[in-house]
Amino acid sequence: MNDEYAAGLIDGEGYIGIQEAGGSFQVRLKVSMTDKGLPALHALRKMYGGKVDPDREATATNRASHTWRLTGESAASVIRRLRHLLLVKGAAADVALEFDVMLTAAPMRPNRGRYWTDEMRERAAMLKRRIQEANRRGPDPESPALPDAKPLAVYRWGWWWEPEDDLFGPVEFTGSLPTSGSMIAG
Repeated sequence: MNDEYAAGLIDGEGYIGIQEAGGSFQVRLKVSMTDKGLPALHALRKMYGGKVDPDREATATNRASHTWRLTGESAASVIRRLRHLLLVKGAAADVALEFDVMLTAAPMRPNRGRYWTDEMRERAAMLKRRIQEANRRGPDPESPALPDAKPLAVYRWGWWWEPEDDLFGPVEFTGSLPTSGSMIAG
């Protein structure tokens, strides 16, 4: 396995996030696949570390699934290494790396943990919300409005007509339709 293949797995089957546990936060990286993908997950573990765990047992309708997980500085290191190759997860990777920069600037405790100030917790929570937004599926909530376009002609009853009727009803379209163009909302 090489970095390009790993980045493709992360883009297609992966998740980059920030998790909160016990008042502190850390970067999280995971890739989930059915048992057919188990060799790829073990290759990720061998190349970057982490662990592979079962997620779901096989049922009558679903195959068993497994997940490769990596957290903390190890996850941030892999994201940093692969960032230039990530296309789909690029925005989430950028937020995770911004979080990692904030975390590495924090002073160390004697036990090698970080001191978490209230300001850091607030910023980490904000970055967690940003990464959740980057990972959100579905259409954008604020989709741009479509332009108000008036059709050249309308097709009714097997014939082309002017888009607006006159006083006496439909008016046959006598103009010419474009040979090519663009489609709006369809």
